[in-house]
Formats: sequence, structure tokens, C-alpha cells
Amino acid sequence: MIVRDKFILDLNKPNLLNLKKSQIKNKEVANGRDIVRNTILMTEGIRHMSKPYVFNKLKRKDSFCVLYLEDYPFIYSYNKPTDQLVINIFPYGIETVTPQRPNVMDMYCCLASSLCLANLTNGKVMIKTHYMEPIISFFTSLFIQMFGRTYGITEKYSTEIPKLKFLIALYIYIAFDGTEREKAKKLARTASAFNYEPYESELDKFTLTDIRSLIESLSNLGAMPGMTIFSFLATVHKFFGRTDAMLMFEDFSRCISVILASNIEGSSIVPSFLKKYNNEEFFRIITIAKLALAG
Repeated sequence: MIVRDKFILDLNKPNLLNLKKSQIKNKEVANGRDIVRNTILMTEGIRHMSKPYVFNKLKRKDSFCVLYLEDYPFIYSYNKPTDQLVINIFPYGIETVTPQRPNVMDMYCCLASSLCLANLTNGKVMIKTHYMEPIISFFTSLFIQMFGRTYGITEKYSTEIPKLKFLIALYIYIAFDGTEREKAKKLARTASAFNYEPYESELDKFTLTDIRSLIESLSNLGAMPGMTIFSFLATVHKFFGRTDAMLMFEDFSRCISVILASNIEGSSIVPSFLKKYNNEEFFRIITIAKLALAG
């Protein structure tokens, strides 16, 4: 599995944090950790499969921190040097925490999603190549529904769908899983039923190691002609708003944690409607998230 260092879609901001204890202390929100822990523990009605894993984590006093990071745009993360889950309240436009604000389910969601992220990136979970399969199918459905009207692609009529799925699959195998390129081509062909051989010379112009290369390949190979990173971002923001949801397009661990966040009722961190794009594959990804939570 590849862990993305920085996100292209968000101004090269880091994926995981690398803060020293002194830096954590300097950015920590006063009483934030106690307020968040106590509010979550006293909240009735949390009925999500992540609950036993989150509540077990809360038993350790320093298992997470609540920070105000004005140069970090994401609501949750994982700090490797201190092995702590991170809630960042800066995106909320507030500097203090109360039992009412931020929303308790947002805080719960941050802990669940950051625990998932942590366990996927710290070696506690064995990532298997076949875990990429539901992501490939989910992304294909998502791309068709987000961009289909613009590029003339629909589930029923477009001959470009196999090519689209092949390029998405190749990207996922290379950029998310770290599969060797020739093996990734064969896996992508199986996943998409697309014969890539006539496009071999053109295909080799694209590394497919990051989201920029995927977008360029979709445009230049005719699956979504004319797509640019700017038009991609504009459409993603139109569908999802400026949320952490867009991080799922660049990193396996973020993808799994974003899907998990979307499944937590009452949270606004990621839109809850993601499952409508492909319900079956959404819940196959949730199964991977559960494995990650268990660590």
C-alpha cells in the first residue's frame, strides 16, 4: 500500500502529521480533550459498528488530541511521532471546544476516521490487493454520475465506460496499492474487460502514480476529453462541497476513512449520500474500514 505524503488537490498539504510533543502542546485546545471525551461518553444513541473500537481508544488518556492548526485544512488526521489521533478544529472557524460545538457526532466521527487512518498507515493492518476492487467499481460509478453528462458517458450507452474503468483501475492499483505496472495493467484489464493493447504506446506516457496523471490520461486517451485538474476540482466541490471527501481520490487510507465517515449518522464531515453512487461497493469498502478499526 502507498501512503500519500501530500495532496495535489489541496495545495500540497500533508496527509499525516509529524508534530513533536512540544508542538502538540503549543497547538492544543484548552480542555479540548476532556470535553470531547466526556461529551462522547455521555452521548446516548451512538449506534455504529465503530463504537467499541473508539470507546476502547478513549480509555487511554493521551490517545488523541484536539488541536487548532491554522495551516492545516483537514478536520482529522494522525500524528505519527506521538501515535495520536488528531481532531483539528480550525476548519470550523472556532478556537475553543464546548459540549455543543463542534457537533458531538462530528467529534466522534473524527476519532473513528482517524483511528481507521492510523491503523491503515502504521502497519497494523495487512492490505491485500483485492481490497482495491470495490474502490475501482465505486470510483467508476462515482465518475460516471459526476462527470457523465459533461463528457457524454452514461451507464447504458457509452462505449467509453470500459476505458474509463480501466484507467481508474490502473491508477488505483499503481497509486493506492503500489502494484508493479505490468501486473497492474493485467489486473486493470480483468477488472474492466478493456483491451488496452491498441493504446499501449499512448498509455505509457502516463505514470498513473498520482491524481494529476489520472486526469491527464482520462483527457488525452478520450475517456473524458478536455478534463483538467481545475474542472475536476470544480465538479468535486459542486457535488461534495469543500469537505474532506475529496481526499479519497488520492490515497487508499484516506479513501477508506472517508467512506467510513460518510457512514456515521449525524456527522457533517463527509456527505452522507456517498453510498447512493454505488451502494453495494460502498458497503464492501465499509467492511475494509471495519478491519482497519480492529487493527
